[in-house]
Amino acid sequence: MTETAPGHACRQSENPRNKGFCACGKRMREPVRRVLELEREATEEAAKGAAYVAELILHSETRANSLSSKYVPDSMLIRPGRDRARDVREEIADARNHIVFHLQEHPEDPRNERFLQGLRYLALAYNFFEDDL
Repeated sequence: MTETAPGHACRQSENPRNKGFCACGKRMREPVRRVLELEREATEEAAKGAAYVAELILHSETRANSLSSKYVPDSMLIRPGRDRARDVREEIADARNHIVFHLQEHPEDPRNERFLQGLRYLALAYNFFEDDL
């Protein structure tokens, strides 16, 4: 599936004559092959001197491998055409919800200061991915 416009996710036409085209008539883009080394290096470079990322990388790759089948037939493929900045903002918003839900469920948890610090970082990251990117 390919995202072409807000609210429209392209899907392969069921008409065999339209192979490579969406049911809406737009040409489908081919999936992009993932390069794990590039993904790892980008993460390490972005966090250099700020955070240890080995666990993040492992967790991310595990999730990508187990969840990607919802979008592409092979976990080493990237579904093209998505608005990745929008996707990032949505994922950050979900993470924010998990934090504030935890704070409400466990107001006396001694880890709450860490949850609040994480929320600060999420708020900063959210602002990096403004809608007009």
